[in-house]
Amino acid sequence: MPDGVRLKRPEGTTGKRPYRRVARAVLVCAAVAALAACSTLPEDGPSGDMVARHAKASAKPSYALVDVDYRVTQVIDANPAAPLSTLKPASSDAPSDIIAIGDTLAVSVYQPGVGPMTPTMTATETPQVGQGPQSLPRLVVDDHGAILMPYAGPVVVTGLTPNQAAGAIRQALRGRIADPQVIVTTISSPRNSVVVIGEVGKPGRYPLTANSDRLLDALASAGGPTKPARDLTLTVVRGDQSASIVLQTLLDDPGENIRLGPQDQVRVTPSPRKVDVFGAVGKGAEIPIEDDTLTLAGALARIGGLNSNVADARFVLVFRFERPEVAKALGVTFPDIPGLKSVPIVYRVNLRDPSGYFVAGKFQVAANDLVYVPTADLVELQKFLVIVNSAAQFFYDAAIAKSL
Repeated sequence: MPDGVRLKRPEGTTGKRPYRRVARAVLVCAAVAALAACSTLPEDGPSGDMVARHAKASAKPSYALVDVDYRVTQVIDANPAAPLSTLKPASSDAPSDIIAIGDTLAVSVYQPGVGPMTPTMTATETPQVGQGPQSLPRLVVDDHGAILMPYAGPVVVTGLTPNQAAGAIRQALRGRIADPQVIVTTISSPRNSVVVIGEVGKPGRYPLTANSDRLLDALASAGGPTKPARDLTLTVVRGDQSASIVLQTLLDDPGENIRLGPQDQVRVTPSPRKVDVFGAVGKGAEIPIEDDTLTLAGALARIGGLNSNVADARFVLVFRFERPEVAKALGVTFPDIPGLKSVPIVYRVNLRDPSGYFVAGKFQVAANDLVYVPTADLVELQKFLVIVNSAAQFFYDAAIAKSL
């Protein structure tokens, strides 16, 4: 600018007015930016207060919020899972040797002082004098549920035990053979067997016997599991029912070693137990449950604890699909739906309270739990103020540049 030349202020203005206009423009722009930031502020997830509000948002909330204290841990421990309990009544004490269509039977007939019977004998022929019981060729139960006996013709044996079938054959031979003695043995029975498949040494079909019809018997017959028990889930399918259990739980609890029934299926599938932890923590991670149990404190310790700079320690949240019997014992209300298998519950532990650490050391996380720690409200406010400050500075600089 040449020396001696000065810019003239427009008539009717003062030197302060442009700066006032700049200030007003900055304030308006900052307000607009603030409103926009309220809905677009970056967040790791819902705040703790939001989780609490949604749990009480309506008469039928999508989940229940339970504050965990020592009593809650005791209630959960007092209601251990019994995964196969629904199948126990169905296994009953019914015999496992009922004869069915397709079974292969060995039949022996003995008549004192009389020779052997043969399948081709007719009612007019007389057996020769002989010694001991005489065995017929193996007989297969036909589609009508009967076997063909010499002298007697077809004898229905389905639905009978071998001893009962021997009585039916004896009755059919009376009047044709003097005082016949009959022994029936089941050689093979597809119906009185179970199928074991999956992560076992020898998948296949295995017969049920009077002294070997328990779940662990079937696993032993199939060569046992091929992977660590805590990483396998065992599912028993019985008709239109099914129930599952972690194999390690079955080994630890003899009460779960239920009797198997005819045509049950036993499926052994890999299912590593894990817990997902994320949010305002040292490092979000998927944590394997390598031991029999894992507490909330242990899970947090594995990922470096809470992030002390941003974590809201009042809300350490565990999201879980809980068993209905546990939810009922905790006083949680839920719809009365037949066959309901789980109730969504968010467990809240307050680590701002020193007693919360005792609770965290007692509260056991379960497979597929989701542990989430929200950020503190102050941190969200700081994010908001940073955005507003940046927007205000931008508009201020632009307004100053325009006024020059």
